[in-house]
Amino acid sequence: MDFEHKHHHGEECIDPDCSCHEHEHHHKHHHHHGEECSDPNCSCHEHDHEHESEAERAVDSSFVISRTRSFSGSFSAAELTQRAEKLFLALGEKADFEGIIPGHIKGVISAPGGEKLGSSVTRPGAVDFVPAAGWEKLDTLDSFTITVNIMLLSDVGITEEDLFRGIA
Repeated sequence: MDFEHKHHHGEECIDPDCSCHEHEHHHKHHHHHGEECSDPNCSCHEHDHEHESEAERAVDSSFVISRTRSFSGSFSAAELTQRAEKLFLALGEKADFEGIIPGHIKGVISAPGGEKLGSSVTRPGAVDFVPAAGWEKLDTLDSFTITVNIMLLSDVGITEEDLFRGIA
């Protein structure tokens, strides 16, 4: 028995032989950090393929690290500042993407007396330093801690070893 099959204004098709069922398949839809959508009323079910936004791809490939390390020995504040500049310039060079740093590279060196030297790399080839709490009056240090914090929109291959290379 032949019959004509029609869809009228969004009516649900119940004919299993209809060609509208030939391309039906399910794709994983990302909602919160890769969870599959289980909401049948979600608009994601109105199309038959997944779209990953540029923002989702950026988050998937982002790089975030923050580490603190302590060092002891005799250090001149001026020499330590120079070493910090070399370190942060090298990190900035690794993070360089077409002349910009797509994120931030920050650091702080803390002396035992509370003196601090903040550093920031927001563009390749330049480190901004902010001395605080008497750093500029320091002559030598017998120990210090350094914290390096990096957040980039892409993983550029910076390793944990790179974070403190050449500082002490």
